[in-house]
Amino acid sequence: MKFIDDKGKVFGKINIIDFLVILFLIGLAPVFYLGNKALSKKEVVKVYKEIPVRVKFSNVIPELADAFHEGDVLKDNDGNTAGVLKKVVSNAPPEVLTMNLLNVRNSEYFVSPNLESKDVVCLFELKCSEENGVLYFGACPVKIGSNVIVNTDNYNTQGMVIGFSRGNLTAGKEK
Repeated sequence: MKFIDDKGKVFGKINIIDFLVILFLIGLAPVFYLGNKALSKKEVVKVYKEIPVRVKFSNVIPELADAFHEGDVLKDNDGNTAGVLKKVVSNAPPEVLTMNLLNVRNSEYFVSPNLESKDVVCLFELKCSEENGVLYFGACPVKIGSNVIVNTDNYNTQGMVIGFSRGNLTAGKEK
C-alpha cells in the first residue's frame, strides 16, 4: 500500500492538501493554548491594611514644613487615596552643634537651632499591602529606616519611616 496514491490521496482516503491543513491546525493547537494561558493571567488582588506610620521629613524648607496639615490625603500614582495625615507630631528647626569662634582654644561648643530648615514628624495612616510578610506602601517597604514618598495635592516629598504601630499589623491576619 502506497502512502500517496495516483489521485493524490493519503492512504487512499484523504486529499494531500486537506491532510496538510489538518496537520497544520493540529500543530497550532498548543500555540493557541499557551498564548491564551500567557495572555489571560489572573490579576492579583491586593488586600490593603491601614497602618499608623510615623514619618520624619528632615531639613525641609519652612514653606514646605508649614504645608503639612492634619487631614491631608495622600495619593498614589493613579490618583487614588493611599493614606491620610492624622497628626503633625513636631515641626521644629533641627539643632546644630556650633563652635564658639571667640573661644577656639577652650573648644567651647553650643547647640543652636538651624532656622533655615525644619524637621517635621508626622503620623500617617497608610494603606499598605502585604507581600511575603513584608508591608509595602506603593513600591516602598514599610520598615524603620526605609524611605517613603508622600504625594498630596499640595506637596510631594520624601521622608523616612521612624516607627509604626505593631498592634494593627496582626489585626487583619487570620488565625
